[in-house]
Amino acid sequence: MKRGPIGAVRGAFGAAVLLSTVLPHGAFAETWHGKIRCEIIPGVISKILIADFVVNVEGGSITYSRPVHVRDSRALSGVVETGTGTITAGILELQGGAATTGYRYVADYRGPVGGDHVVLTGEQVWSMKQLPAPYHRACRIRLRR
Repeated sequence: MKRGPIGAVRGAFGAAVLLSTVLPHGAFAETWHGKIRCEIIPGVISKILIADFVVNVEGGSITYSRPVHVRDSRALSGVVETGTGTITAGILELQGGAATTGYRYVADYRGPVGGDHVVLTGEQVWSMKQLPAPYHRACRIRLRR
């Protein structure tokens, strides 16, 4: 079966994003839920992070958010990592970060869309007084619609 322009962007998520750029602003909305898993930060954070992660597609925009936890805890800090995204040639890319007194980080995650799921890999680049230089923390995100 021959596919049209949507065939260039694989999966339902890609199709949803493509449609959102064609439809009038606000005419399409979809939310994807999943988990983010990030490695430790030696000498600062000794437990692997596993936390909720949400991506929203609305109109022509992609945004994401996730709660930031208190160091080595399941307790929430009140800080929220937020960012925006784009999709190009079937690759979803998210960029954002979080900051508060004592630390800040920028984040970049990316991965191919496929069907009803997406797996992103990337990193958070942390800056805080306990670190002698910015630290690159590896992360992986699994999302489902």
